[in-house]
Amino acid sequence: MLQRREPQRQIPSEGKRQMLYLGRPQDRTGSPPAVLAPQRSGSKI
Repeated sequence: MLQRREPQRQIPSEGKRQMLYLGRPQDRTGSPPAVLAPQRSGSKI
């Protein structure tokens, strides 16, 4: 049960994080979202 809830919670968390990066990347690290978006997706896969 816990194992099934962990991945489900990570999916929305990553999506919301990507939105924040695209919304204000300068506020987070200052790098473009194009650099963080692919890196985050590649890490998950």
